[in-house]
Amino acid sequence: MHQGYSWLRQDFLRKGIVSLSLMADFSFKNSLPHPPLLSSQGLNWAEILLEHHCQPAQQRPEMMLSDYVISIFLGDLVELERASNGQVLHSYITRGNVTIAPPGLHPRMIWHQQGEFILLRLDVKRIAKIMQELATPELIDVIPQFGIIDPLIEQLGLSLKTELEISQADSRYYADSVANLLAVHLLKRYGSINWSIQKYSGGLSQYQLRLAIDFIHAYLTDRLSVAAIANAVGISQYHFARLFKQSMGIPVYRYITQCRIERAKQLLKREKLTIAEISDTIGFADQSHFTRQFKHFVGVTPNEFRQR
Repeated sequence: MHQGYSWLRQDFLRKGIVSLSLMADFSFKNSLPHPPLLSSQGLNWAEILLEHHCQPAQQRPEMMLSDYVISIFLGDLVELERASNGQVLHSYITRGNVTIAPPGLHPRMIWHQQGEFILLRLDVKRIAKIMQELATPELIDVIPQFGIIDPLIEQLGLSLKTELEISQADSRYYADSVANLLAVHLLKRYGSINWSIQKYSGGLSQYQLRLAIDFIHAYLTDRLSVAAIANAVGISQYHFARLFKQSMGIPVYRYITQCRIERAKQLLKREKLTIAEISDTIGFADQSHFTRQFKHFVGVTPNEFRQR
């Protein structure tokens, strides 16, 4: 796949078309007038890049994408022009709209107002890894989407941006979890064929367990439910709870609490947050509940742990 794209990139460069290549420069800086407000460039994230942009009205050239690019719009209503099947279409995009561009030629666009957005770039290798876990060997194409509403992608992008803002040094595992979830979601929701993960007895498969753990870490600050995790893995809530316990030796809710406590210990040592702020950040209902759970697992209160 990369050899084919290498040839196409050379061809499009000769024609004056911008090439966004993961192999060369894992960023969007060459195609946008201003640098990003925030970027994961240089943090050694695996197969995913996040950039937060606020860009002026502009004309963006055609680009040859070698990877998957997802944009999440954060600003006010913007009018733009884009080419489609030889026609110029006038469209509008507003806060929460999501655009998904798979590898290939991305058409020229003209933005008529300033726009704020998140760009996520997902390496084709991540999609290939997910495909290897599918029950069908067929090649799956992700169908392009423009200006759609996808709450999961929006939430993943915003949560990854927040993680980058507050904890750059410790964000790599979180980013890896989000990359995995995005890859699965793109194939399940926007793939050209229906597919399902193979089912196993005697506990979750290694892949299903990794997917469940990735989902838990991605939504650790939210009110996680077994149903939501089971849905991400692709099995029923009942079977998921039973198989997770077989695989991990503990119930899923206990595992979630342990993860939250470990995250709290990191924040208590490195962040200048109050106990109440940490409680809210890691998804506990209130400070008193957090303090009880922390003392149960660690043996001391959060304040005592911080003063050690």
